[in-house]
Amino acid sequence: PTPVTSHAFFLPAIRQIQRLLPCPRGSRNCGLPPLIHGSGSALRLPCSASPFRRAPSQGSALENVLVPTLAAPRSDRALAAARARDLLDTVGLGDRLDHRPGTLSGGECQRVAVVRALINEPRLLLADEPTGSLDADSAARIGALLGKLHAERGLTLIVVTHSEALAGGMQRRLILGEGRLAEG
Repeated sequence: PTPVTSHAFFLPAIRQIQRLLPCPRGSRNCGLPPLIHGSGSALRLPCSASPFRRAPSQGSALENVLVPTLAAPRSDRALAAARARDLLDTVGLGDRLDHRPGTLSGGECQRVAVVRALINEPRLLLADEPTGSLDADSAARIGALLGKLHAERGLTLIVVTHSEALAGGMQRRLILGEGRLAEG
C-alpha cells in the first residue's frame, strides 16, 4: 500500500474536519469558503482555502504571498513582508520575489501557494499533494519547512500525499490500501 489515497476519499474527510471546527455565532461554514475540488487543494485555517498548484494571476510572487495578510493592521504588514521574503527564500524563490505567475514554472507557483498558506502562521494546515508538482529538491525543501514549523511552532499538519519521502517525514502515517485505513 502507498501512504496516500485518492482525493475522492480525503476531500470529503477534509470537509468533515472543517465542519468540526468552532464556528462564529450564526456561521454555517466557520466563515470559510468551500474547498477547491480536485487535485492540489489546501485549507489554511482559520481564513481561507488556498490552491497549491496555482498562484493568482495578478501581482508578483511576494504580493501573492501577502494577500492573506491584507486584513492585518498596518503595523503588522512590515513583519508579514519580512516573513514572506524569508519563507520564499526558504523554498528557493528568494530571487523570484518580483516575478509574476506567468513567468514562474508550475512548481514555482505551487511553492508560492504553499508559502501563501503559511504566511499567517496557521495552527492547522490541511494539504492535498503539497509537493505534487515539485522536483525532488523543491519537494524536500517544502517537507523540511513543514517539519520545522511543526517542531518549532506546533503547526498541525494533515497531509495527503503520494510522496514516500514527504510521508516518511511525518510523525504519524495512515495508509489507505484495499479499502482499509491503517497505521503506517
